[in-house]
Amino acid sequence: MGEQIVCSNCLSNADSGLPACPYCGQSFENTNPAGTLPVNTLLAGRYTIGRVLALDGEGVLYAAIDNSATRRVVIKEYVPVTICAARSRDGSVIPRQGREVLFKTTRMDFVDLYRSLVALGRNDGLVQVLDLIEENNTAYAVREPDEGAPLSRYLASREEPLTQEEALVLLRPVVYGVDAMHRMGLLHRGISPDTIWITPQGAKLSGFATQGLRTAGGEIKCQLADGYAAPEQYSVAEFDGKYTDVYSLAAVFYRVMTGVEPLGANLRRMDDNMPSARTANRELPGFVSAALARAMRLVPAERIQSASELLAALTAPSREVTGSKWD
Repeated sequence: MGEQIVCSNCLSNADSGLPACPYCGQSFENTNPAGTLPVNTLLAGRYTIGRVLALDGEGVLYAAIDNSATRRVVIKEYVPVTICAARSRDGSVIPRQGREVLFKTTRMDFVDLYRSLVALGRNDGLVQVLDLIEENNTAYAVREPDEGAPLSRYLASREEPLTQEEALVLLRPVVYGVDAMHRMGLLHRGISPDTIWITPQGAKLSGFATQGLRTAGGEIKCQLADGYAAPEQYSVAEFDGKYTDVYSLAAVFYRVMTGVEPLGANLRRMDDNMPSARTANRELPGFVSAALARAMRLVPAERIQSASELLAALTAPSREVTGSKWD
């Protein structure tokens, strides 16, 4: 008897050396791209690797099965294309010559992020990270699958923007989730309608990544959500903080309540002609528009500084008088 894997189709146990599942007939032929882990690789003696779902500058996202719990999961493998050269026959990741130290330090960033997310545990507004594995000279993060549909698809199906009340009901769990991350010393840096999922249980934030993937000009090929990434993310010379996620959260609220895509921060730096939320939607209360304006200021120190403060500002009028043309 060979290693025991779990069929991705019927969730039955099977020997890994078989050509197909003996119960449902599902083919075990490898269809994953070269350089990724083959279908039905057994990881850490517990997880059956399935098909490749996505590739980005940070690595590979796989569908997978948790054999011990017989449930579907998603696994992110840290294999940055700009730093890694190949994979050995035993599955080990090989960094490019001269980039070994960089690979170790960035891999440590990946491990630290996901270890903290595992410790964070379950949160209604976050897709839960379940496990962290260090194997094959790299690291793997195991999380719940994304369920439902991304917020971007949900918004595209609507003819009218959400009201203030509807937006708060929908996104409040995500704001609470971001606040929980911040209290753990973690930043998301990728909040957008494509990383927020509308599930039967409510909205959940997914798409976790290291700073390298969410900062332009670094060693890893970056991935920024234009219109939602904060201005400081467009340069490695600038610092980010909780206010970076506040900008992105506010941009999501802007899109949800106006029906208009926010202007990219890099473009706003050159010519900030983005209309206020109330200009885009005259039905919005003035204090909501003012709160979004403060949360999306280009200078980090001038922004609303926390997710909880943003939620409070969007919920009830503030006495603060800003005097900004964008309020």
